[in-house]
Amino acid sequence: MMRGRIYLKGSILLAMATLFLVGMSALFSIAQAPPIKIGTFTPLSGHAAYYGEHIVIGAKLAIDEVNEKGGIMGRKVEFIAEDDKNIPAEAVSAAEKLITKDQVVALSASMGSSPVLAVMPKVNDAKVPMFVQTATSVLITQQSGIGGNPWTFKCNPNDPMMLTALAKFIVEKRSVKSISFIGEDTDFGRGIVKGLKDWMVPNGVKILSEDYVKAGETEFTPLLTKVKGLKPDVLGLGVVGPTQIQSLVKQMLELGMKIPLTGRYDITAKQIADYIAGGAMEGSTCVEPYSHLYEGGRNAQFVQMVKQKLGRETGIYWWGVYWSYEATRVMLEAIKRAGSTDRNAIREEAKKVEMDLITGVKVKFDDHNQWHPLAFITGIKDGKIVLFGTVQT
Repeated sequence: MMRGRIYLKGSILLAMATLFLVGMSALFSIAQAPPIKIGTFTPLSGHAAYYGEHIVIGAKLAIDEVNEKGGIMGRKVEFIAEDDKNIPAEAVSAAEKLITKDQVVALSASMGSSPVLAVMPKVNDAKVPMFVQTATSVLITQQSGIGGNPWTFKCNPNDPMMLTALAKFIVEKRSVKSISFIGEDTDFGRGIVKGLKDWMVPNGVKILSEDYVKAGETEFTPLLTKVKGLKPDVLGLGVVGPTQIQSLVKQMLELGMKIPLTGRYDITAKQIADYIAGGAMEGSTCVEPYSHLYEGGRNAQFVQMVKQKLGRETGIYWWGVYWSYEATRVMLEAIKRAGSTDRNAIREEAKKVEMDLITGVKVKFDDHNQWHPLAFITGIKDGKIVLFGTVQT
C-alpha cells in the first residue's frame, strides 16, 4: 500500500515536471519566434524631419501597446523606419528596401503626398498593403481601391474633405471676400490651393494671386511684397515645414503685413509659438485632420499619454503622432485578424475592419479604401490656439 502511494506520488510529480517542461518549451519557442516586421518610409532628415520624427513616435506608441500584451500570434512586432527625406525618388528606394530586404508584411506611408504617389505603383506590383497616415492628396484616394490600387489604404482625410469645410468657415464666419495663395510646388501645395479655390470661386471669392515655391523654400519676401500691395483679406497657404512658416511670418512682420493666414499648416509647431503669443498671427485659421484640443472620445487620455511619453507639453506635431498611431493600429488589427503574415490575407482583413478611433468616430474603409473621420477647424484668438469646431468628412 505504501509502495502504491509512493508510486502514485512519483507519477504525479513526473506528470507535473513534464507539463512544466512542455510549458517552458512553449514559452521558449514563443520567445524565439521571429518578429513580425512592419515599416514606414518618412522624412528623418531634411526640411521635413520634424514631421517624420513624430510619425515614428506615433507608430511606436501603437506597437508598444501590442508588444506589451504579448505581441501578435505570440510574436513581437518589429518596426523599421527608413528615411525618404520627403523626396519621391528617395521614398521609392526606401520602400524597395523595406519590401525586399527587410521583408515587411505591411507599410505605413510617408508624410508627403508626392512620395506616397510615387510608391503606390511599387506596393501594387509587390502586393504589399500600405496604410497612408498623413499625406492628404485626393489623388491617393482616387487611385486606391476601385480606383485601381487595392493595396493602398487611406486613413486620414484628404484635402477636399477638409478644405471645403475651411473655405465655408472663413467665408461664412469671417466674411472673407478675397484671397492670395502661396503654395509649394508639390502635390500637397497645389492640392491645398485647388481645394480652397474649388469652393471659393463659385461662391464669389476673388483670387488676387496664386504663386508657388520649391519645397523647403524659406525666402518669401518678393511674393509677400506683391501680396501686400494686393491687400487680400487672407493669405492662403499650402506650405509644409515649421521653419518655412516661421520664416514666412517673420518676413511678414518685417514688411509690416497684418494679413491673417489660412490653409493647411502646422499651427502647433513650436517655431511659431512666440509669434502666436505675440499677436502676429491673430485671426489666422487652418484646418487639421486632428486636434489635441478636442475633448470627445478618448482624446484627452491619448493627449496625456503622448505628453507623458515625450516628456513635454509643447512642440508636438500632434496630427502626425495621432494619425501614425491610428494607421499603425489598423495595420496591426488586420494582421491579428488574418492570423497570418501573408500580405494578401492582411489586405483582405484590412478591408473589413471597423474600428473606433480615439476621437470616438467609428470608421471603415469605403470603396476607395478611404476612411471618413473628423476634420478640425482651428485658429488663433487672443494669442492662443483654439478649436472652433469639427466637421464630419
